[in-house]
Amino acid sequence: MLALVLLFQGVAYAVREFNCMLPCSQNWQPVCGNNGVTYANECALITASCLNLEAIIKVYNGECNTTTKCDFPCILLYAPVCGNDNVKYPNNCALRKASCLQKKAITEVRKATLFDDDCTSCRFECTKEYKPVCGSDGITYSNECVMRRFSCQSGKAIIVINNERCKDGQ
Repeated sequence: MLALVLLFQGVAYAVREFNCMLPCSQNWQPVCGNNGVTYANECALITASCLNLEAIIKVYNGECNTTTKCDFPCILLYAPVCGNDNVKYPNNCALRKASCLQKKAITEVRKATLFDDDCTSCRFECTKEYKPVCGSDGITYSNECVMRRFSCQSGKAIIVINNERCKDGQ
């Protein structure tokens, strides 16, 4: 269990606990995170993201290579996406490459259109369907769309840790 306590002038105002120990296999299927760290598999990367309360994004399958880690090929498919950094990328691969090169978590918050030049507006039409997801920030969102909208509005990279409420009840 990970417990977070907010202290202000010696008084605890909030306590949050959630379980980041996901049931990961021991299979060696290495993935490289945008932080330059090689993880045993994608589940280990998600666990690290949860423990650190930050979005760690898989940039490619395989071990991180210090000389060419961000030099992976992207196909020339135009399927534009908006990142939480309010930038429009030609496709998700280009977004992951930017995340790798900048050594910061950039996540896709929504699909863009051919004529949509504005990734700064967080236009989301989220349903009211309750399908809770636990975000890497430790907050439970009513569904993934609501999480992505918050990620867009806050400029904070947030990924889904699991498709259920966070264990702390947030």
